[in-house]
Amino acid sequence: MGKFYTLLLFIISYTNCLAQNEAGNWYFGQLAGVSFNSGAPVALTNGQLNTLEGCASISDASGNLLFYTDGTVVRNKNHTVMTNGNNLKGNSISSQSAIIIPKPGSITNYYIFTIDFQGGLYGPSVSYPDGNYDGLRYSEVDISLSAGLGAVIASNKNTILEDSTTEGLSAVRHSNGIDFWVVTHDIRNNHYLSYLITSAGVNLTPVVSASGPDVFVNEINYGKGANGIIKISPDGRKIAATHFGYQDTLGIFTNKELVISDFNTSTGIVSNSLTIPVTTTVKSEGPYGIEFSNCSEYLYATESAIDTLASRVWPQEARVWRFDLNASDVAASKTLFQYSTAEYFGALQLSLDGRIYCARIPRFGGSPATYIFHPSGGNSLHAINNPRLPTATFTTNAINLSGRYSKLGLPPFISTYFYTSAISATNIATGDTSLFCAGDSVLFKGTTSAFDSIRWYFNDTASGIQNTSASLNPRHLFSNGGTYQISLLKYLCGNADTARKNITITNFPVINNLEDITVCEGTSVLINGTSSPATSYLWNTGAITPTITSDSTGRYVVTVSNNGCISKDSMFLRQIITATAAVTISSDATNDICAGTAVQFTANPDLSLPTNGIRYQWYKNGILLNEDTTEIFSTNQINNADTFAVLLTVSTANTCLLGDSTATNIFPVTVKPVPVMEPIPNQILCVGENSGAVAFSSNLIATNFNWTNSDTTIGLAASGSGTIPSFVASNDGVFSLTGTITITPVTDGCNGTTQQFSYTVNECLLPVELIVFDGRKTDDFVNYLFWNTASEYNSNYFSLEHSLDIENFSEIYRTSAAGNSNQVRNYHYLHENVPQGINYYRLKQVDLDGSFTYSEIVQIVNKNEQYAAAVYPNPATDNITILINNPQGNSQITIFDAIGQLMHNELANEQKNVLLDVNISHFANGMYFIAISDNRNKITIPVLKQ
Repeated sequence: MGKFYTLLLFIISYTNCLAQNEAGNWYFGQLAGVSFNSGAPVALTNGQLNTLEGCASISDASGNLLFYTDGTVVRNKNHTVMTNGNNLKGNSISSQSAIIIPKPGSITNYYIFTIDFQGGLYGPSVSYPDGNYDGLRYSEVDISLSAGLGAVIASNKNTILEDSTTEGLSAVRHSNGIDFWVVTHDIRNNHYLSYLITSAGVNLTPVVSASGPDVFVNEINYGKGANGIIKISPDGRKIAATHFGYQDTLGIFTNKELVISDFNTSTGIVSNSLTIPVTTTVKSEGPYGIEFSNCSEYLYATESAIDTLASRVWPQEARVWRFDLNASDVAASKTLFQYSTAEYFGALQLSLDGRIYCARIPRFGGSPATYIFHPSGGNSLHAINNPRLPTATFTTNAINLSGRYSKLGLPPFISTYFYTSAISATNIATGDTSLFCAGDSVLFKGTTSAFDSIRWYFNDTASGIQNTSASLNPRHLFSNGGTYQISLLKYLCGNADTARKNITITNFPVINNLEDITVCEGTSVLINGTSSPATSYLWNTGAITPTITSDSTGRYVVTVSNNGCISKDSMFLRQIITATAAVTISSDATNDICAGTAVQFTANPDLSLPTNGIRYQWYKNGILLNEDTTEIFSTNQINNADTFAVLLTVSTANTCLLGDSTATNIFPVTVKPVPVMEPIPNQILCVGENSGAVAFSSNLIATNFNWTNSDTTIGLAASGSGTIPSFVASNDGVFSLTGTITITPVTDGCNGTTQQFSYTVNECLLPVELIVFDGRKTDDFVNYLFWNTASEYNSNYFSLEHSLDIENFSEIYRTSAAGNSNQVRNYHYLHENVPQGINYYRLKQVDLDGSFTYSEIVQIVNKNEQYAAAVYPNPATDNITILINNPQGNSQITIFDAIGQLMHNELANEQKNVLLDVNISHFANGMYFIAISDNRNKITIPVLKQ
């Protein structure tokens, strides 16, 4: 049987693989919803369902919502009521009011099976809520109608199957991998009813299985045992049902039992039923929600207890039980998996992420008297993690519903959705799911709810070790174009499930013939875009042929497709107008230019010539200047009577010419000399003195001299031409004033180099008025000399002289004087490395005319005071003493170890002798270096610590 079942699984997955994203969107409770399409649950807030229990939803294979229902109203993917979607005969307070089944062989039609409140069961003493007894029915939906929003087919709506059943409803795929079974339980007997759905429709005659306990009804315990849920295991081997207790007139719930049976997906037969009473307290309502792990390892069931007061219900406690279906005594394997107070546990439902989720209603209000029956559900779902494993865990509030509320129900699905596998492929570069071009990496997604291991086979042997993958969502880059059969092999529960998908990798077209073309005006050209492989062509002209003919200048672009894989290429057709080879030369100067002028020559080709394909060669006096092809030539090397010429050469390959392909033109040049004038010395005048006239001369005859004066207060005009006239010197009361004269020589329009000289007008006082000349010792062997002047007139420089015997002086420093000044001027000099003993200094002041005077002699005494530093004892153990004689300023003492790490740092104030003790007992044994420095001295002494 095991081998046969493995073969059946292979047939199921090979012939008609399911993609479990049909179960990717849940809508339930009070406007609540959850999406599992991304792999992790995400709360949905767009749902319009408001139901206490029953609900159902369905999506397409890619997880796109199609429609959902509470068993009475059908809403489309836009959350509005579907066309003809009102008045289905289910009931929102039925445990499983609806389940949705795709019609075999159709991609557009679905069946909605509905069950009324307690299956339509009624008794003479109890009126049915809506006055009707609707039992089990089905309606057909065509999702292609109403512009893709779907519609309930009027001729096949609310078709009756059974007038009274329990509220349980489940579905599983037939062993043939095509058809489906929908299973419920009859009333007043122990009959399971299995309805077969095929491409021909719903078989109205069920397969009846007499197995398990009877579900009775009478006038007193109306509907006793009819409440509850039915689930078929994902692998199709097991079926379980809960018979939810009915509260009698004493407030006691009876008929609280769980039934576990075998199911045959080939025949629809239910057999080998095991009835397990589930009751914890007399106020327990008995088992309600149930769900299998993927491979029927375990069955989970919820049980809740309530307290009552009149018509009010007060949740007291809730439990989740677990049964080991592989145990020898399944009933005895019952263990308490989760316990909770102050809330009610509802339906259990397996999901695409492998967890089982639990609907819940927490307790509200302060007492039974203030608690209204289910005023609002829980704002989250609980979860069972790893339900297949003995180590499964329970997470409270696993999914936050974002302000929406769970109540008792969760949507049931075809249980096979959580067992089989499917493949999807996506072009990573384009996002396309059907077009794959050579060089595009393809993302494969394996859709499966549970697995023990996975292996992909890409049928691409040339890719080597990349031909297989153990990842759920691998990427593969195919080595060549062609059709490949992709296989996904999933192992679950010891069985192999294989899904296959063919994809075609299409090669891009190769366009080899397009090149730019240049032709003479009016010539027609064949433009060839023939490619291989290719299925269609489209030119930017609108043509759809491989080749086109044109005689118009412009760019031509061809788009070639090979079954959707597109290549593009372009060429440029240039039509050249007939032209003449001719050229002129222009210049930024005239033919007559001044010597030394930089000139730029520009070649100007005939306007009919193209802008490309022309070469220029420049000549000076018939000699080729360079081989560069440039329209512009610049030079500073110009002589009188030079001639410049350009040779233009046109490429005949790209030009349609009349006559020769070359042209020449000449530009003669006449160079005029520029004047060079004799320099004029600077003039020094006293106030009131007559300057005398100043005439200029140059190397050229007929030179005109244009001059300007920077300061007219010296008595001279601001500008003039020719000789500078005589004027009476003035300085406007300033001690010394200078005017700068700028002269520009001009001959025949050519300017010579500008010359300058100055007039300085002084008060003509004494040459230098010395305020002080003195000096002092600033450090050992360093003397500072300084002097000040109150005024200076025609002073040139100062010379500082030094002597050791007061008779023989020599110059040690020279500095420029102010020239003319009536302000205090300060001068100084630092004489370093002075000899020991008495040093003599005098100042020599020299005027512009060479005359000079000496200052009085200054003497400074310098003594030799010896600097010394020492450290002892050395070697040392605990303390060292540092001695410094005659430091120059404060002494910085720093101690480093052998690797340069700072060990000690101290500053000692300046005094004649410095004595400093340092404790080194905490130093490690070894060599240390003591650095001692002041303003003048620096020494390092090594010390051994032992």
